Amino acid sequence: MAKKKQVKYVTQPQRILSVIEDYYERGLLGTVAGKWTPEYRLSAGLQLANDFYRGRMSSVSAINYEKDRVDTSISNNEPDFVLDARDRYQKAIKDVPAEFWGVVSDVCCFDKRIKGDGVSERKRRETKFVKICDLCRGLDYVIKGYLSNGWRL
Repeated sequence: MAKKKQVKYVTQPQRILSVIEDYYERGLLGTVAGKWTPEYRLSAGLQLANDFYRGRMSSVSAINYEKDRVDTSISNNEPDFVLDARDRYQKAIKDVPAEFWGVVSDVCCFDKRIKGDGVSERKRRETKFVKICDLCRGLDYVIKGYLSNGWRL
């Protein structure tokens, strides 16, 4: 009797969602009612992350003054697409208030989840809800920043 050959099916790997995409899928970007829809907030968050990484904002470093240097000027040999992304990023975040910027940058740029603070479970849920509301309000300012400069989301 011949053995049947086992067929292995190749499945496509699942793409891992970023935190902002996960919050959108779970409906958390619609927590605060306002002028902008959750789709606009998702688009603004993804565009902000894209500009952050394309503008190499995470790799910008300061001059080390401990080293002896002849020329201490900062060279500006960056490609045009990097400078354009930095310009978009800086103009988009210009009007975001400081109380919203921390959670917006953590979620969009650094892909960190929002965690609640507090001793009790109730207090953690309350602070997490407040931070999600701050994220939505902060993304509204990011949307205004992108649209006021003539960029589409």
